[in-house]
Amino acid sequence: LFRKKFPRLRARILALAKEANENMKWGMVTNKEFNIRVAEYHHYREGGCLAEMNHYDKGSLVTVDIMLEKPEKGGEFETVEADQQRKKHEFRVGDALAFAS
Repeated sequence: LFRKKFPRLRARILALAKEANENMKWGMVTNKEFNIRVAEYHHYREGGCLAEMNHYDKGSLVTVDIMLEKPEKGGEFETVEADQQRKKHEFRVGDALAFAS
């Protein structure tokens, strides 16, 4: 469904995942064809978060998050870094963040 309804967006997301993989030298995306495993839409509320420190997207190589609209409050995006510290990332409407899953 995503492939049929949003082909240009799909191509841009795949290109971003491949570019991030190359720039960060993750070595996860090879020259062979790869796919979008799942496309999800999340509506966040004030105080909502994914507080699990060891969360990862099982079965995925690279995760791409896209900010679609300005949050009323909050809207901070955090990742857990290799040293187990949380890092906040600037995340505005139209931004996309790519990270190893």
